[in-house]
Amino acid sequence: MASEPHSYLAFVTGMNSFLKNWRAIVAGRGIPEVTSALSSLFGEDITQRVVKEQAEAVQKARRNRTLSLDAKSKSIVMGAGLTTIPVRPNTFFGD
Repeated sequence: MASEPHSYLAFVTGMNSFLKNWRAIVAGRGIPEVTSALSSLFGEDITQRVVKEQAEAVQKARRNRTLSLDAKSKSIVMGAGLTTIPVRPNTFFGD
């Protein structure tokens, strides 16, 4: 334990709070839920900007046919590899 118990307690409290917020991000389902959890941790302005940038990058990768599903990790990735499956173009244009 630190020589300043109040500082140590503040650190532990902050880390526990961060962990709780991080778990909410990881457990989030769908962009609105994850965005809300990210906003709680990092602030709304930066979160909105980063989510928009990520969506644009994914859309660009989809258009360029470099968006893939990694069969091993079950993650969407940009690029190809031995365990990736290309994501087909989005052909749904609404009603």
